[in-house]
Amino acid sequence: MPQIMTTKELAEYLKLHEITICKYAAEGRIPAMRIGRVWRFDKDAIDKWIGEGTPPANKAGYHGMESHSGTWDRIVSFRVCSFGRRI
Repeated sequence: MPQIMTTKELAEYLKLHEITICKYAAEGRIPAMRIGRVWRFDKDAIDKWIGEGTPPANKAGYHGMESHSGTWDRIVSFRVCSFGRRI
């Protein structure tokens, strides 16, 4: 049976901030699944992702408030993940 981790558990496991985990999940940079309003992570998929080596960060990727399609989705996703409720 797969071990499903919360954002907080994964942040502790990877020694990253919860906001970073949410951002990576929303950008598709880390294996994640969205269940309702929250992100969940399969530990086996995370371990495989780490073992394969993570690709370098996309320098032209997310930098905050860009004025292009999808920015609002990332902001909403961040807020839902960070606070557990839609604002």
